[in-house]
Amino acid sequence: MALQDVPLLEWPPVVHRAVALTNVLLDATTEHVSVIFQAMEDMVISHVGSKFGTATGSPTVEERIETVDGSGMPSGTLWSATTNLVTSAIVSNEWRWSALTAAATIPRGSVFAKKTKLNGGTSVNVQNRFGTNDHGYSFPYVVSAIPTNTKETNARLPCGALGSGATSPYFLPGCFPVSSVDVTAWALTGNPLRRGMRFTLPFRARVVGMQFIGMNVAASDFAFAIYSDAGAELQRNTKDGDHSMMTLAPHKAFFSAPVILEPETPYRMTQEPTTTAALPFAKIILPSSMYQAAMPWRGRAAYTSFHLAAWTEDPAAWCQMQLLIDQIDAKPARAGFSLGA
Repeated sequence: MALQDVPLLEWPPVVHRAVALTNVLLDATTEHVSVIFQAMEDMVISHVGSKFGTATGSPTVEERIETVDGSGMPSGTLWSATTNLVTSAIVSNEWRWSALTAAATIPRGSVFAKKTKLNGGTSVNVQNRFGTNDHGYSFPYVVSAIPTNTKETNARLPCGALGSGATSPYFLPGCFPVSSVDVTAWALTGNPLRRGMRFTLPFRARVVGMQFIGMNVAASDFAFAIYSDAGAELQRNTKDGDHSMMTLAPHKAFFSAPVILEPETPYRMTQEPTTTAALPFAKIILPSSMYQAAMPWRGRAAYTSFHLAAWTEDPAAWCQMQLLIDQIDAKPARAGFSLGA
């Protein structure tokens, strides 16, 4: 089928910027941090993941899947019998992926809470992402009970995961399984020279530009490009970093001419400095490559870099870039595909 015009599409469609991890200290067994979700599909949640910072006194936590009350707060009532677990001692700076005693079966559209509650020990920091909900979605959101339930501000975004099995994390728009955020700066002579994503699209598309999220593009001028998997440049342009008001807001950058990308074909999208001024770049480190399925690209992209005539990939890393698409082939390249996938 021929390419069809669409309103400018940002792909993948769900990305929130995050430039650091932030802590909520739990130091009493009455305290907890919860993430409130609305199920976007029928879910059978058997595993939960949480990121922890400093742990003192061999703390343990109780992970719970709960109902949500009429005020939008976790109710304190398990979703169903034994949809919880108590962990072994948490180690500082640990990502913990745990199996619930019993799975929680949650229908599409239901609102529920993933609660992390101090169970024993002295204290532990539960970590979330510091950034902004640029797309303004109402779910998910964070509730902290220090000591009473309080909905967090827009600057605290969920960090965690839910899974239907030991190796099957769900994609949860706005809630990512982040182990750490690596914010580095590099310039024209830096190593690596180019940084970005190696990706495949599930449909044929005409790409007119790229969008960068959570990167301080106002700090430096830069080039952006799309390459074949082998490294042949398909399209390239530059952006003046001074043409910006906000340093960490989403920034669109357009090519001088569009480029057609084919489905199920690997490509690379990159950013690179064009001056000696340092360009900060945020790379999200995942607990392992398994969690790529929980990121907006749904396992179709991973971090890539180029230095000394060679490309390298890191399947357990991800950066906040999007393609800007103005035409797509309406016929999917794979069964079950949708633009919101």
